[in-house]
Amino acid sequence: MLDKVFVEKAARNIAGINGGSVSIDKIKGDASNRSYYRISFELNKHTLILMELAELEAFKKSEEKVTISAIPVTELPYINILNHLAKCNVSVPKLFQYEKEKGLLFLEDLGDETLHERIGSAGINACMEYYKKAIDELINIHTCATRIKDNGCIAFGRVFDNALLMWEFDHFIEYGIEDAKGMKIPVAERKAIRDIFYSISEKLAKEQRVFTHRDFHSRNLMIHNDKISVLDFQDALMGPCQYDLASLLRDSYVALPEEMI
Repeated sequence: MLDKVFVEKAARNIAGINGGSVSIDKIKGDASNRSYYRISFELNKHTLILMELAELEAFKKSEEKVTISAIPVTELPYINILNHLAKCNVSVPKLFQYEKEKGLLFLEDLGDETLHERIGSAGINACMEYYKKAIDELINIHTCATRIKDNGCIAFGRVFDNALLMWEFDHFIEYGIEDAKGMKIPVAERKAIRDIFYSISEKLAKEQRVFTHRDFHSRNLMIHNDKISVLDFQDALMGPCQYDLASLLRDSYVALPEEMI
């Protein structure tokens, strides 16, 4: 259970606010095992986001299937990757305080509006402009975050190799085809599909690798001060540049017009 007395005291220290009441309201998060809260102050418009980890030792294993990192995982991947991206001027939330013993992160509040929500009511021209901004941020990740190599950043020790790419293809076969259609693919047809996917994964695994977000889609991109900010980057690794761009433009949550793509 969240220790609200501790959270309020820490939040007051971060914000430098002593008087008035403090509200700690649970907000909708992602599909992970993390919980999120918005902290607001009666006497100030300043707000914070609190991330609560479900397991204090959860950082030792990824929420996604990844290759074993050649760089030891000695800290929370979220913080490890955040620090590297921040050095590269990628727009990520500021970390104000990390309470390791309690599994609490006090973060900058980037608001509630995702790119997915913004484009829902936007015309095609406005939509195009926001996607240009998202791609500009992605280019920064692929170039600057790759060029400024940090030997302590675990993303540089994880790669999208043939085995991991095939794991993703198999995941698609299982959930994107069989589960979605309520059917089982016959053995011979499954083998034929996997052979095609294996050929693709071999080619992708041989390409030059860049710093890859791995989950770069409209629900992980926030509109903050009319700019794009990036979330959910803790599973970053080195992979082919096409991966993130495909995640954005062939988003499972958004069907973009073909002429826009």
